[in-house]
Amino acid sequence: MFNIARWTRLFLRAEGGARPKRASHKAVPTMDALEGRQVLSQMMGGAMHPAMMGQMGRGDRAPQNSGVVTKAPMFYEHFAGNSVSRIRLDLDVVKASARVAPGQGLMLSGTMVGKINRNPADASQSAFYVFGINRGIPGKEVAPFDGRPGINFDTVVVVSITPSGITGMINDLANGTQQTIDPRQIHVSGHEVRVTVNPTQLQTLQGNIPLSQDTFNLWPRDSLAMTPSASSHVASFIPENSMAPIRVPPGQGR
Repeated sequence: MFNIARWTRLFLRAEGGARPKRASHKAVPTMDALEGRQVLSQMMGGAMHPAMMGQMGRGDRAPQNSGVVTKAPMFYEHFAGNSVSRIRLDLDVVKASARVAPGQGLMLSGTMVGKINRNPADASQSAFYVFGINRGIPGKEVAPFDGRPGINFDTVVVVSITPSGITGMINDLANGTQQTIDPRQIHVSGHEVRVTVNPTQLQTLQGNIPLSQDTFNLWPRDSLAMTPSASSHVASFIPENSMAPIRVPPGQGR
C-alpha cells in the first residue's frame, strides 16, 4: 500500500545523490533508427552531451497562456536509471500540456521521446509520470529537486505503469491525503500519457488563487522510491527549471 505520509516526509528531505550502476534489461522502449541516432548523438552514457548543456533552462518553449510546453530531449543530470546499453527514452519528456476542458476537468498530458511500454514485464521497466501542481497555498509548496529550485508545487497527480497495471493517484502534499483516479480517465498510447482529473477531484486542487494562475511541471520517474535519493529516480523535467501556466478557457475554472 502506498504510504502518502511516509512518501511526503521522505520527499521533503530528498536531495541529490550518487549515480549507482544499473543492470541492463530487455524489452525497453525503442525509436526508429534516424530518431535514435539524433538523440543518442547528444548523449554520452545516458547524460546530455556537454555541448547541449547550454540549453538548460532555455530550451523550453511555451506560448503565453497556451498550457503547452515543448523542449529538446534532455535527461536530468542526477538520473541513475540510464546505462550505455539501456536508455529510458520512454522517460525523456519533450512536450507537456495542462488545460481545462469544459465538462471534463483538468487534462494533463506528456509526450516522450520513446514509445511508452504499457505492459512492463518487471519492476525495472515500470514508469511513473508525475505532474506537480502549484495551487498557490501559502507556505505549502515544496522544491525538492537538486539543481531545480524553480520547480515548486503542493500536490502531485501520478500515473503509474507497472506489471500490476496502469493506475492514477492524486497526492495532496499540503495535507497528506490522496485520491484514486478513475482508470477510465487515464490514456496511454504510443509516446503519450494523458490523465483527466474529474470535477470532484478537481475541487481538491483548488488553492487560494484562480485556477488560471495555477502552474504545473511534469517529471517522469523510473520508481517512486526515495532512496538513495528522490533525484536519482527522476529522468527529466518539463519545463526544465520552472512551472508552466495551466490553460483555462474564458468562463471556466474558479
